Amino acid sequence: MEVLLKELVVFIRDDAQWWDDAAKHIDDVASNLAESEKSKWQLVSACYQERAQLHRDLVTRLQQPRDRAV
Repeated sequence: MEVLLKELVVFIRDDAQWWDDAAKHIDDVASNLAESEKSKWQLVSACYQERAQLHRDLVTRLQQPRDRAV
């Protein structure tokens, strides 16, 4: 089970990086758009950044020591 948990943490951490990279790419593209379009894409980017943060928070929670004696 411990190996599976470690694999899960790596997967979620990598996924968070993907969301961050996608948000950065969207911001870069949006910077060249008209203001009316830019704000729409910046909102998408903000949602992606929020998703990345949720993934990082989950990784932190999964890595916290837990009481295994149940």
